[in-house]
Amino acid sequence: MNGSIVAWLIISLLFLIAELGSPGFFFFFSFFIASLITAISAIFVSNLMIQLFVFLGGTILSFLCLQIWVRFRGSRISKKQATNMDALIGKVAVAVKSVDSNNPGYVRLQGVLWVARPVNNDVISEGTLVEIVDVQGSHLIVKKSVNKL
Repeated sequence: MNGSIVAWLIISLLFLIAELGSPGFFFFFSFFIASLITAISAIFVSNLMIQLFVFLGGTILSFLCLQIWVRFRGSRISKKQATNMDALIGKVAVAVKSVDSNNPGYVRLQGVLWVARPVNNDVISEGTLVEIVDVQGSHLIVKKSVNKL
C-alpha cells in the first residue's frame, strides 16, 4: 500500500475525531470527506501537488454540498415557534380585577395573575374574557375577547 494513501487515511481519521470532539456544526466534516477523496485519488495519482489540489477541491465541494443540505433541511423545519412572552399574544384570559387606562387591573392566564392594561381607553369589567394583544414589560395589553376559553 502506498505511503500517501495511509497518510491521507490517518489525516481523515484525525479530522473525524476532531469533528466528533468539536461542539460546532460539521466544521471538520468537509475536511474529513476531502481527505477520504484524496486517499482514494492517491491510488491513481502519486504526485503530492495534485493530491493537495484534490484535497482543496474536495474540501470546497463537500463544504458546498453540506451547505446545500443544511439549507434544504432548514427549510423543511416548521415555522418559528413563539416562546416566552411572545407565546402569550393571542391567548384568552379572564379579568380578575377591572382593567382601565387609569388603573391597571389583573387577568388570570393559565392560573397565573398578570397585571393588565387595556389597548384603548376601554373599561374591562371583572369576569370578562380578554385577549392578549401585546406584552410591554411585565404588563399584558388586552382587549375584550370574542373567543371562548
